[in-house]
Amino acid sequence: ATSMKRIIKFKDTRARRVFRDQMQLADAAITFEEVTIGKQYFLITKHARMTTFNKEKRTLSQLTALSQTSILSHEEDKEVKALDVQEGAPWHLDRIDQDGLPLDGKFEYENPNGEVNVYVLDTGIRITHNDFEGRAHAGFSALSSWYPAGQDCHGHGTHVAGLVGGKTYGVNKKATLFDVRVLDCRGSGSISGILQAIEWVANNHKKPAVINMSLGGDFSQSLNDAVDELERAGVLSVVAAGNENQDACRVSPASAASALTIGSTTKSDTRSSFSNYGSCVHLYSPGSDIVSLGHATNSATQTMSGTSMASPISCGVASSILANNKNLSPAELKQAVLDAADDSVSSTIRPFLHYSSAPSCPEFTTGPDCENTCGGLP
Repeated sequence: ATSMKRIIKFKDTRARRVFRDQMQLADAAITFEEVTIGKQYFLITKHARMTTFNKEKRTLSQLTALSQTSILSHEEDKEVKALDVQEGAPWHLDRIDQDGLPLDGKFEYENPNGEVNVYVLDTGIRITHNDFEGRAHAGFSALSSWYPAGQDCHGHGTHVAGLVGGKTYGVNKKATLFDVRVLDCRGSGSISGILQAIEWVANNHKKPAVINMSLGGDFSQSLNDAVDELERAGVLSVVAAGNENQDACRVSPASAASALTIGSTTKSDTRSSFSNYGSCVHLYSPGSDIVSLGHATNSATQTMSGTSMASPISCGVASSILANNKNLSPAELKQAVLDAADDSVSSTIRPFLHYSSAPSCPEFTTGPDCENTCGGLP
């Protein structure tokens, strides 16, 4: 157990001993364990009472704020879990968990600590597909009664959902998926229908939540405004940059200010020839020749290319971070994905999506859900 335990690093053994003696006088119930690794001097404190645990935090924050150099750092103890490894992983998963090529054929990941809900605005989801393991649900359809939620007569939406949270092809293999159907059997819909779907998500979503929109069209201020309003409702929109090989700022919802907009890359770490680009693209992710789920049967697969594929892969990463840090705001979540990104790749695909097996809290916050605030360290 890691509850009410803190790790403190000291300049030397004398400073560690003095601090230990002072804390022991304050509360005899505190237990200590000293760890020395070379010239690294740690003290692990374990508290029986929350009052002394919080008091210790305040004391440490005050000391570090006063440039007390004998205390070098402090943090709450955290849970560490074994990583799962997917052998023979599809290339898009294999690529995002390592810094560069060549691929090693593996996807190392950590199943998130908590639940997260992902709303997929698309052609529908075949929710009965085996790879969803019962985690996909019918949400809402903005189309006529001929197109109920929970079904997919095109295949695009099922493929996309599989990249977010399918067992085999998905990044977040524990995500709960909701079908929000806005595109028909031809893959077509309308801005008015998407607005209705966004309204439904804003009013009915279960937190923590992320939305994926692998769709787009000409610039629409109405659609961009709706996406920005969704952020104010507490939901980050991860969206495709578009496939016209043009400036993504010309299309929507890719140009929405609050969206996390994703461009597409190939197996050779180059920008996909179709991918939109420009200042409205925040991140690049695998999007060419992507294998995921098909809609024909409950075991079907299919291969597709597009920023429509790059977006849900990134959404899977975002949802994994949010599941581990459920109190992050949409803006903080967006920044967390960008902070984990790889800048060592070619400038044409920079920054590149990177899956972090242990997503961290924002600076100066701690706790299982980043709910605690502490003073800045020197």
